[in-house]
Amino acid sequence: MSLAPCGQHERSSILRQIAEQRTQLMTLKNTAGILQQLLDEVQGQVIRTQGGISALENLLPPILNLPYDITREIFLHCLPPNEGCSKSTQKAQQLAHVSRKWRSIAHTISEFWRTLHVKFDFNEENYDREGPATARHISTCIHRSKGGPVALKLMTGKHLRNFAMKESVTFDHHHPFLVRAVTSVGHRLTSFIYTHFYPPDLHAIPVGTFGSLETLILHAAVPFRQCINHQIWSEKGPVKAFLDSPSLRRVGLNTSYYIDMVDGRFTNCVPLPWGQLTHFINVDNSIDDSANNEAFLVMELPRCKRLQYLALGLGESQLINWEALPTTTVTIPNLNSLTLSTIGGDEADKWSELVFRRFVFPSLRALRLDGPCLDVYTNMPGRPSMLSHLLQLDRLSLFCSLPHQTELLKLCSYTPNVKTLDVHQPISRYPVLWDILSSDVLPLLTTLVVEAGAAEISRGTIDYVQCRTLDCPPDIAQLAKLVVYAEVAEKFETPGFLKLAILWETFRWKNTRVIPRVTR
Repeated sequence: MSLAPCGQHERSSILRQIAEQRTQLMTLKNTAGILQQLLDEVQGQVIRTQGGISALENLLPPILNLPYDITREIFLHCLPPNEGCSKSTQKAQQLAHVSRKWRSIAHTISEFWRTLHVKFDFNEENYDREGPATARHISTCIHRSKGGPVALKLMTGKHLRNFAMKESVTFDHHHPFLVRAVTSVGHRLTSFIYTHFYPPDLHAIPVGTFGSLETLILHAAVPFRQCINHQIWSEKGPVKAFLDSPSLRRVGLNTSYYIDMVDGRFTNCVPLPWGQLTHFINVDNSIDDSANNEAFLVMELPRCKRLQYLALGLGESQLINWEALPTTTVTIPNLNSLTLSTIGGDEADKWSELVFRRFVFPSLRALRLDGPCLDVYTNMPGRPSMLSHLLQLDRLSLFCSLPHQTELLKLCSYTPNVKTLDVHQPISRYPVLWDILSSDVLPLLTTLVVEAGAAEISRGTIDYVQCRTLDCPPDIAQLAKLVVYAEVAEKFETPGFLKLAILWETFRWKNTRVIPRVTR
């Protein structure tokens, strides 16, 4: 370094360079700090990802972790000696086949522990012995499921149903072991099916038990309104076990969970988080129980803004004065599938009109009608709200009798955009079905579902299929799928179905399928 004095200009230049170097040094230090933070975050994310991979690997069956050479040595001793061929090709193929089957079976067995089906059938003599044994069985299954999600199905036998209906049996003595078992595993349940249970038993399940529950199906042994402890709803109030279930989306009930109190009000015994449900089913064959579903239409359906699928059974009598209610309509924006099941009586055909007059379903695309509910459609131009809903349908399912040709013809004329027609009645009950369909009243129809019944497949069926496939006009949609149901497989060996199958071979190149299905 030179010790000679420097001039003013040179000194200023050196100071400027020092300042620039210091600024650059500070920038590098800041960048290093930021990079170190990013590196720490990346390392933390790597650790979390590795932990997630390990957790997922622990859920897999242990058989998948075995190397191939170990499984090969195991199964080489299991195969029978094959002296007629070399020990290379065929034995290797057999080994691969057996090993593959073994792995699939082992995987199925592992999945079994996450889908539990527990059936208990007790009586007064074996209740104290079989009850704790069932609880231990549930605990064992839960332990073997390795911490994964669990689908639990509890089925009660007929002895327990009779045992539960006795006046001398109190709730606390009924099955506390079962309540403890359900409570202990409730936070891992994603599906809970409880069949033939005694209604007041649900009170023992605490709030917040089902934090991960997505699907709930309840099948009561007796209707809630017939429960021998009817006063329990006044003493303990409604069941609140399912209110704090943030993941609950699908609910199926076998009977009405509304009871009419002494003051004339309807009380919901099992309240649900209605605002988050996407699927709700409550269809029952009991006239009285289905009539109570009127309370659901008035009290709960307006809150179901996310509902996508609704199946509802409605009784023959009206328990609520609909004319006294406000006439404002309620919009259910996401509902795309609706099933209305009415049960007998002269009032049943008014239910469809009441539902479509009080509610608006802008996204409705599939409608299923079950029961004597089609008389209301004979005067459709006088009901513009119902007519607008029918015009937007893509799928129409008829699970009801059509005694007159005019009703079917009018209904089809009001649904010109239907692409799938499901006629769940024997073909013999619809002698004019093929004549009506052949008139191109449903020009966009591509899928037809019918039931063969006891009668032979008629010539009209074959003629209609041919005219909508081989001889289909260019302005009419071609039939792409025909589904034929029959009670026995031998039905598909009849001459009529064989003709249909032969015809299918001729237009298979047009991507049309004939699908036989056995119902039982």
